[in-house]
Amino acid sequence: MLGLFAALLVPMSGVVTQGVEQDHPALDISCRVGRPVRAAHDGVGRSRWTATHGWTFHLAGAGVKTRYSHLNAGAPAGSYNRGQIIGLCGNTGRWSTGPHLHFEAEPLHLLDVLESPSAEQLKSMEQMPQWRQRSVEASR
Repeated sequence: MLGLFAALLVPMSGVVTQGVEQDHPALDISCRVGRPVRAAHDGVGRSRWTATHGWTFHLAGAGVKTRYSHLNAGAPAGSYNRGQIIGLCGNTGRWSTGPHLHFEAEPLHLLDVLESPSAEQLKSMEQMPQWRQRSVEASR
């Protein structure tokens, strides 16, 4: 479990266009398609496609589960550290209303207080991850 004072990392900068509500247990953050999305905590993750949420990256570790939906691309299955790029923001899935990140957390109250990334994490945010570089090169 995350420590008593530990907070999830904000997965990307942007405007919160919809907050947590009874029928919407998530934060929606607007984005430019292709903008990197970071892991909010350490854990083991994988990408999965659903018709409603499009590409979604599922991350679980230390009693916390997070989901990052409507991605343009998700990282391969594996272990990820807090702040590491795990996907690219997008507009996939039937329920997407435009380019944004749909960010869910269990337990839900962890969305109440999110920690801003460090300067080092912000700098690395714009670097393309190796898994994305390989997929771009393979398509040439």
